[in-house]
Amino acid sequence: LFFFFFFQAEDGIRDAQESRGLGDVYKRQVSTQSTGDFFSEKMHASRLRAAMRQSCVQLPGAFNGLVGRIAADTGFQGLYISGAAVTASLGQPDIGVASIDQFLTIIRQVSVCSGLPIIADADTGFGEEEMITKTVHEYYHAGASGLHIEDQVFPKRCGHLDGKSLIPVEQFAAKVRRAAAARDACSDGQFVVCARTDARSVEGLEAVVDRAKAYVDAGADMIFPEGLSTVQELSLIHI
Repeated sequence: LFFFFFFQAEDGIRDAQESRGLGDVYKRQVSTQSTGDFFSEKMHASRLRAAMRQSCVQLPGAFNGLVGRIAADTGFQGLYISGAAVTASLGQPDIGVASIDQFLTIIRQVSVCSGLPIIADADTGFGEEEMITKTVHEYYHAGASGLHIEDQVFPKRCGHLDGKSLIPVEQFAAKVRRAAAARDACSDGQFVVCARTDARSVEGLEAVVDRAKAYVDAGADMIFPEGLSTVQELSLIHI
């Protein structure tokens, strides 16, 4: 489950300016993600997994460094970078037109300013299987602790819009397998691979379950069932 929160930016700016200087932001980031230390470099992903093993972790949305810093100062344990928020901040529609480099820029900003573990949207993975490998490695080294990819065709559409289409189950499962292999290669398995399915509004609730099971079997650590509308629907998703 993903939780989205909206912050009062004006109060956050004032508090951030008064609380400490920019140097403290970098001290916090370096202490948790030092690129000079092999074990510290992997800490941001392992921290997220450790937190999720203990409880349900709330991940407020952060689309820039300021919002990430406000969330960290508020006491959250992690952050979520939404593709819809990133594209909106760029003045673009959420149809997959933002590039991997634009996403990586946001991930680095949020990671540096917050020092928190991040799960970041990766849309459809920015391409086929070869690009999935690149995306996982690039996201991890930019500061993300995990990502989610979705089973829509490209160009995709925001999950809350009509007119979506899905790629075949096995085609997406192959992308998940590639993401899982890249996860293991770049982070010793600590990076989180979340598979999102948009099947609810396209193929129905039963297809959500079938697709989710296939994606877990392919190596996904988490499932994001997009567009469920009731608690009862959510309770039917047993993987």
